[in-house]
Amino acid sequence: MTETIENGDVVEAVTESVEVEQEHREPVIIDRPIQTVGRRKEAVVRVRLVPG
Repeated sequence: MTETIENGDVVEAVTESVEVEQEHREPVIIDRPIQTVGRRKEAVVRVRLVPG
């Protein structure tokens, strides 16, 4: 038994692998207290303003 395969228009899928280099970031060094927002910041300010 002979099998015949007819190839009309052959479409080849080409995939390209692109290497993306990630930028190396230096670690962030914070030399002062971190600013907070919202209720916590208001509470800290209130404590500092109350005479002791």
